[in-house]
Amino acid sequence: MGNDITKSTVKFGGSITTELGGQQRTLRFGINAMNMMLSELGLKDDDIAKLFSLGLSALPTFIYCGLYADCKSRKADIDFDKWDIGDWLDEIGMEGMESLFTDIGEVFSNSMPDSLKKKAAAKLKELKKSQTS
Repeated sequence: MGNDITKSTVKFGGSITTELGGQQRTLRFGINAMNMMLSELGLKDDDIAKLFSLGLSALPTFIYCGLYADCKSRKADIDFDKWDIGDWLDEIGMEGMESLFTDIGEVFSNSMPDSLKKKAAAKLKELKKSQTS
């Protein structure tokens, strides 16, 4: 991929800055982005663990919501759409996508309290078990 990724965390969520579409862009992952992701993917609040079990197929939604949340927070123009996100992901390739997906997961995981991490891990384990049955 060759992109330098800068990460920061706040009390909940955080941000990732990486090159997408030929420029440095920040993806902000806080409560607004998470609510938007849940809504876009048709999930409920208690489906947070499911959010991260979706894998790379959900990456375009994660990227869109993170970029959108950052632009809204900074009161910046939104100069992209969902189609752009797909094109940019094509440009960074599978290795870049996997790296970005891992980084997004880390941003959320690092900001979760232990009790929520345990609850999410239990839900994810339950979900995986039901998929193999």
